[in-house]
Amino acid sequence: MHRLWQITEEMGITLSRTSGSVVTIDSRDYMTAIYDAQGNCTMSGCGVLYHTLAFADAVKFLIKERGQDPGIFEGDIFILNDPYVAALHQADMAFFTPIFYKKQLVGWSATMTHLVDIGGMDPGGISLRARDAYQEGIRIRGIKLVEKGKLKNEIFDFILNSVRDPGMVGLELKAQMAAGETARRRVVEFIDDYGLKAYKQISRQVIQYAEEKLRARLLELPDGSFSSTIYQDGDVVSDRIYQVALTMTKKGDKLLFDFTGTSEQTPCCVNCTIYGAKGGVFGAVAPLLAYDIPWNQGVFNPLSFAIPDGTLISAKFPAPCSMGTVGGAFLAFDVSLIAISNMLTCSTKYKEEATAQWSPSSPGTIVAGVNKDGRNFVSIVMEAMCGGGGAKTYEDGPDVAGKPWTPEATQPNVESIELQLPLLYLNRNIVPDSAGAGMFRGGMAGELCIKLYDSPTGKLSLSLMGMGCEPLLGYGISGGYPSHNIKLRILKNSDFAQRLREGTMPHRFDDLKGELLVLPSKAQAEIGNDDILSVEYNGGGGYGDPLDRDTLMVLADISNGLVSPERARELYGVLVEPNGNKLKTSDTERKRKEIRQQRLASGTQLKSGSIAKVPVQPKPLFSHPMGEYLKVDYSKDNGNILCRKCGHTFCSIDNNFKEYALHAEFPLTRSSPRNSKTERFVLREFYCPGCATMLEVEVALRDAPIVRSFMISRPAGNWSETESP
Repeated sequence: MHRLWQITEEMGITLSRTSGSVVTIDSRDYMTAIYDAQGNCTMSGCGVLYHTLAFADAVKFLIKERGQDPGIFEGDIFILNDPYVAALHQADMAFFTPIFYKKQLVGWSATMTHLVDIGGMDPGGISLRARDAYQEGIRIRGIKLVEKGKLKNEIFDFILNSVRDPGMVGLELKAQMAAGETARRRVVEFIDDYGLKAYKQISRQVIQYAEEKLRARLLELPDGSFSSTIYQDGDVVSDRIYQVALTMTKKGDKLLFDFTGTSEQTPCCVNCTIYGAKGGVFGAVAPLLAYDIPWNQGVFNPLSFAIPDGTLISAKFPAPCSMGTVGGAFLAFDVSLIAISNMLTCSTKYKEEATAQWSPSSPGTIVAGVNKDGRNFVSIVMEAMCGGGGAKTYEDGPDVAGKPWTPEATQPNVESIELQLPLLYLNRNIVPDSAGAGMFRGGMAGELCIKLYDSPTGKLSLSLMGMGCEPLLGYGISGGYPSHNIKLRILKNSDFAQRLREGTMPHRFDDLKGELLVLPSKAQAEIGNDDILSVEYNGGGGYGDPLDRDTLMVLADISNGLVSPERARELYGVLVEPNGNKLKTSDTERKRKEIRQQRLASGTQLKSGSIAKVPVQPKPLFSHPMGEYLKVDYSKDNGNILCRKCGHTFCSIDNNFKEYALHAEFPLTRSSPRNSKTERFVLREFYCPGCATMLEVEVALRDAPIVRSFMISRPAGNWSETESP
């Protein structure tokens, strides 16, 4: 098993050492995997996990559609990037190398790199102007780039002739050829050492082992349904809001991901096909439920899907979907992570694996223009790792942490970017107050500020692609707040050059003067020599009621400049001395009591009447947690939901506890005055009527129904999770 893993790792090393793109070398936006002769994944590497499931479908497509004509031979390499066949979007070019041993097909290697350009109407492989797939660049449905060891130069030249940066794209394609050859050699060496029969047996056993481990883990978790809804702002054509809705049902050793209720597809490139939706789900399942299990077909097998056609995450051809990776697929991942985490908080054994939302939007920045040597270039400023991590159930989320679905990705070096591109970085800063507040706060987000530098044309084209300028997306769990909005801004005709001449170096965007342009979540723009671009990312969501946060942890955040005294007072109920280095202990106690009293006074119940009438039960047979503050007590015939702090009884498990909690709605600025002032969205807070603990926070359209986060089933089968009543 470890040798198979090492093969996928060496494939990644080959890619990063033979590529020339900062996207591959520094950010590691690639994927490597090995498949058996039938297209079942034997071992996936630690690249972008979204692609693992899609690659399996791609191999099966090649076997079915290309097996007879033109045939599959030793020395072949197939390429595919069609999102309507088995890819995520055109810019992610996948290479498939059939592996033969003594003239017998024994498996496949697969790699993906994100090409800096793939043609189309706009640079960078993602076009906000596209209204169908034809405008988004070349789509390849699985053709041979190499046949029987010989490069098909006419195909290679066709691709390079279709892109804006042929030198870089050509180097990327050759790097993938090298990675495929690395895998082929290593698999052949494996078989030479152990024999073909042993190789096939090990491949089957690795898959069987992964499936058995995951199914056994699922049996340890309670049955039930766990729901989440997240929003997409802006389709470039209108200001319409789209949503991705998920109900994840766990029954026995199976998980069903049902996306019924998701909005229909858009006329803009933010859609993804079904491969993006499944990829997003796997990106959450792998790190949360299979963190110690080989990522292969065995992890896929317990999963099933209900994904309606013609939706934002299962678009019908020819809908544009070039932004599908950082659009629909992101959203499918986001709701899956929340649903899985809510399920994990219902288990004492696996509670610590739960996490609030990690930075749910990575505003991509495509830059295009002319380099200092007069050569056209296209690239992506790969700052996706600037987002904050979600809070855990026992500690704060990591600051500027990246994404769980791409475990080996790194932040590119500023020097690497400035060496290749005509850009100058003013800063990379942590953004204060950017994380979701909670008993454990989310990780802080980063900001980048860049400007054009040393380009003969004096201008740079930008395509900015994100989500979350209007709604908040970095959801918390168990009473934690969401993180703040992303922000995309340009300062035209800034005084940066003048400040340098005066001998000062401004390090923050807000320190500069000029004409401020605030951009929507998706925008195209052009900047000149004196213009500055600022991109602020999402932080991570919080976990638990902020009033339960240790006051010394809040004080440390204030001292370190991560949380402002104003936010500490309003969200955490913590007051400090003017110098920010000492707590006002008695004032803090009074403030926290005041906030709890305000919750009780302002909250109303959604159900008419008073508290749910639940008959008094004898001592329960057993209990298990439901989030941080609730538990389910089971008697012989039923189960009831109670507050773990004060014992208040909400309702039976057949009902939504939120309908029996106190509920209040606020503008999004409730969690930060810098948040969107939209009137279309609200923050919904749910409190225990007994002790005023905040149980959950929802971000929702004003008239949207309440999400039922938990619907626990009565214990059945061999699930035996218990907690002392």
